[in-house]
Amino acid sequence: MNGLSKFLLLGLIMILITACGMQPQQKPQNQPKTADQLQQSPILDKIQDPEMQKRMIAVMNKPEARASMVKMMSDPELRQTMKDVLADPAMKQTVQEIVRDPRIKPTVQEALK
Repeated sequence: MNGLSKFLLLGLIMILITACGMQPQQKPQNQPKTADQLQQSPILDKIQDPEMQKRMIAVMNKPEARASMVKMMSDPELRQTMKDVLADPAMKQTVQEIVRDPRIKPTVQEALK
């Protein structure tokens, strides 16, 4: 595994570990979200260091990172691990928040093609 793949994996693990320590927020069921709420990323915003946020977003949007994510997602063992992670409802919600983040979404969409 090259350095970029390790960094990406470390970043995803950090996000997941951070998310594991948080309780899922109870959201009112019938309230539509405002445009501002849809643009916010509660997961990345939990990272206190703004420089680290910028670095993670920049790395996730590099072409090499996209290629690495595509390669990683084609690995059957990693796919099974992700399925196991997504079996937990709290983790599923966390991953959904990550992939919906407008700063990361293009990379995730390309990796899942």
